[in-house]
Amino acid sequence: MMKNRMRTSLIVAARLVFGLAVLGGIDSEAGGQCDYEVSAIIERPDCGGEPAIYFNGIDITDTGEVGGTFTCFLSPQAATWDAVNGLIPLPFLSGFSQAKVGGLTSINEMVGTQFSSTLDWRAVIWQNGVPSRLPDWPGTTLSFAFAINRDGWITGYWGNSISGPGEAAIIWKPDGSMININDDLPGTSSQGRDINAHGQVTGWIGSFPSSQAFLWDNGQVTELPLIPGGTMSLGRAINNLGLIVGSGLVTVEGSTSVEHAFYWDGLTTIDLGTLPGFERSVARDINDASQIVGSSSVPSVHAFLWRDGVMIDLHSFLPSQFDGTGMTAKSINRGGDILLAGGNVGVILSPISSGPGDIDNNCSVNVSDLLLLISEWGESISVADINLDGSVNVTDLLLLLGSWG
Repeated sequence: MMKNRMRTSLIVAARLVFGLAVLGGIDSEAGGQCDYEVSAIIERPDCGGEPAIYFNGIDITDTGEVGGTFTCFLSPQAATWDAVNGLIPLPFLSGFSQAKVGGLTSINEMVGTQFSSTLDWRAVIWQNGVPSRLPDWPGTTLSFAFAINRDGWITGYWGNSISGPGEAAIIWKPDGSMININDDLPGTSSQGRDINAHGQVTGWIGSFPSSQAFLWDNGQVTELPLIPGGTMSLGRAINNLGLIVGSGLVTVEGSTSVEHAFYWDGLTTIDLGTLPGFERSVARDINDASQIVGSSSVPSVHAFLWRDGVMIDLHSFLPSQFDGTGMTAKSINRGGDILLAGGNVGVILSPISSGPGDIDNNCSVNVSDLLLLISEWGESISVADINLDGSVNVTDLLLLLGSWG
């Protein structure tokens, strides 16, 4: 009751500020799109005197830590990177020789998959740099882990290459228990690809080219509508508001099917289109400010950022050394830092921000940020929790007002 009264009072105050801004001729949405700068380039590590074949960044945390893979001598290996320690290779399990990275919450907790010639691919978690296998669902002959949330819930899929199912979406919990969410989904095949702080999962049902994106929420399943004119869809990422991005095939010119990025806003699946002059696109991540990143391809590959109906070519913010280099945006964190991969290295683009109060990452602290903070008042998981203390409260309000303008 007290929380609701406080929120109501703040809403009234914010509307008064908004009205005064309008009467004074001030644009409450001023700020628009941000400029970006390269804040880090993650170089390939050394492999016995020669550089690794590549570094492929996969995920970036809210504090700017990165997980990815590099390859020495044709054997992919997991690694973490942060600005203090640089790139740190992570070990294999005994008897395993290749690794793929799914996602991480920090450099101390990352999930992925490792390969053994006798056990095939098996889902793993690295904790403080030490790998361990995730539990097997009965009948498992292979498993993949793609994402982990801050409570340690992990999603991916397991499969039985002999008797089936080939792929079955699953959640692993930190207490060792599992939820075979494939049982809640229509059909016999599925993958879990991302999980948010509330335990909601997205991925896809079925196999390419007839798969369909879904939202799983504590046993309740929503099959996402296809892009208008679409024939299939893949859910690739979900934010803490339950909004989903991915890609789907859409028919153009009467017969040709091409891949287009999509954004599901909770009701409608929106075709994000492509960058000008490109034929295809894929959306790979979305943050809580509903900023979406991915890539547009054919005839080349350029990373993009989409927000508020505008798709921005991130190549324009890269130095000349990346001219002609195909770059994909893999991940975006709550502060708007974007992880790009391409040219055998990782690149972090960071917005030239207006301060900690820029909640919606539009490079201006104004009424829209204030209204967003008030709407999230008292929430524990929110982009408006500026100081990350687990609650949107007066401290966050003071930080916002301190960086106003």
